Amino acid sequence: MKQKLLILGITLLTLKVTYSQCAVAHITEQFSSNIIPSVIGQSFTAECDGTLASFQIYASEIGTLKSGTLNIYDGNTNSGTPIYTQIYPEIVVTNIDNPIVFNITGSVLLLANNQYSFQVSTNLNYFLGYPNPYTSGTAWVNSKVSSLMDLSFSVSISDNALGAEAFNKDNKISIFPNPASEFITISNMAVSENYSILNALGQEIISGITGNNEIDIRSLNNGLYFLKFEKGAVLKFIKK
Repeated sequence: MKQKLLILGITLLTLKVTYSQCAVAHITEQFSSNIIPSVIGQSFTAECDGTLASFQIYASEIGTLKSGTLNIYDGNTNSGTPIYTQIYPEIVVTNIDNPIVFNITGSVLLLANNQYSFQVSTNLNYFLGYPNPYTSGTAWVNSKVSSLMDLSFSVSISDNALGAEAFNKDNKISIFPNPASEFITISNMAVSENYSILNALGQEIISGITGNNEIDIRSLNNGLYFLKFEKGAVLKFIKK
């Protein structure tokens, strides 16, 4: 795939991944592909807890991006079952210096220091950086990883929909096994506590009380979930 990329030009710019609670920036050299991919994506590492508000990428040509599908994945991948899917409208690109912004209309919960990936269907070329200027993720071209390249992109994470205190900051409470298929056990919990299990969209699926610190998850579909406790802690787990 990388052999199909044609260097059209090199420029320098400050690439900012901006969050409402955190930010990271780096300088990258810009390249452009000469073969339009059918889908393109980028993995990134969330640097704060919250909900995904939007992401944006930079086309290397003017034109009209046809209406299509965007997917959000848990982890560094552009395949499998996404944790979130959305249809976006047609977008007209009149200036290659202007980003293409994809606003997320649903609720996608993100945890700090966890890796996620976005993917969009496309009919345009995009700027890429080489070699691997963004070390906390990588580009995906036609659902294949391009480990030495990154898109020019930014990601916006809004305030945590579960409450700023919701995530398990001190890491004292933990879940095992994780991933799990039938039961999860809560360790380091001194007393019973009410809990809710939320899907990746923040919707409550199951609620109860921890009791013997074991929770039956056999009724859940495979995928990513959040275990939210009444006193605030939230843990991520995967049902397989």
